[in-house]
Amino acid sequence: MEVIVARRATFPLPAHTVSPAIARAHTARLLDPVVSSEHRGVAQLVVSELVTNAVMYGSEPITLELELERERLRIEVFDSDAAVDDARPDPQQRAPSLGGRGLQIVDALAESCGVEGRPGGKTVWAVVRIWPGAETRT
Repeated sequence: MEVIVARRATFPLPAHTVSPAIARAHTARLLDPVVSSEHRGVAQLVVSELVTNAVMYGSEPITLELELERERLRIEVFDSDAAVDDARPDPQQRAPSLGGRGLQIVDALAESCGVEGRPGGKTVWAVVRIWPGAETRT
C-alpha cells in the first residue's frame, strides 16, 4: 500500500468560465499518481462544482485551496461575496431544469461540506474521502 503524505496547494482563479477546468487540472496534478482514477474523478467533480458556483454567484478574488492528508482531501473555495445563505444546499428545494444541482452533487459525494463566513467573503468547503492507488475499499 502506498502511503499518502500531506500535500497542500493554493491556486488563485479568475471569475471566468474556464476556471472550473483549470481547477480540475490543478486537482489532478495534486492527486496524481497517488490516488486512484475513480477517486480523483470524484474529487475533480466536487472541485468543479464549488468553483463553478464561485464563478457564477461569487465575486473575485476566487481562491482554490486543496489539502490532501491521509485518506481525505479538503477542498476550499473562497470568494469575496459574503452571502453565506446562497452557498448551502437546500434538500427541500427542487432543482430547476437547468443548473441548480451543483451543491446537491457536492453534498451527495462529500463526506462533509459547509460554508463559513470569513473576513472579505466566504469559503465553501467539502471533504472527500480518497484512497491510494487503484485499490478498492467498501
